[in-house]
Amino acid sequence: MKACALILGIALALSSGCAGGDDSLDGSVSEFYPLAFDSVRARLYDSELAIEYVREDGETVMRVTVRRDERDPQGPATFDLSAVGDLTGSAGGVELPAFVDGRLVLDSYRPRDRARVEGSFEARVASGQARLSVRGTFSTRLELVEDL
Repeated sequence: MKACALILGIALALSSGCAGGDDSLDGSVSEFYPLAFDSVRARLYDSELAIEYVREDGETVMRVTVRRDERDPQGPATFDLSAVGDLTGSAGGVELPAFVDGRLVLDSYRPRDRARVEGSFEARVASGQARLSVRGTFSTRLELVEDL
């Protein structure tokens, strides 16, 4: 019985495509675009909040951004990425197809260094006439980054 539970746990970890237990990326875009990543980071720049799914070599597989206007985003909150954000990425020399629409949900967020950032996103991208889905979850600490 313990062996079955161990095998099931390993299979679930491998199928998520990432190292973190609360961090995931999946969706129909995976048929054309590699979603494997090693870690997630949340960065607050002068101009935007970015949730970045990155590989060990520093390549950003998926980058979900919310522009900062006169005030910081606060959590919990839901953002229409079509109105205030974007979705970009590059993996193995392949660019993520063009962003169409989506939303970012912040379950936990404060604009303070090392504050816990937790949430999820779902979006659609376009490849020719096809609309492909991508969704992810994240749980990490916020890093404040000063723009130069």
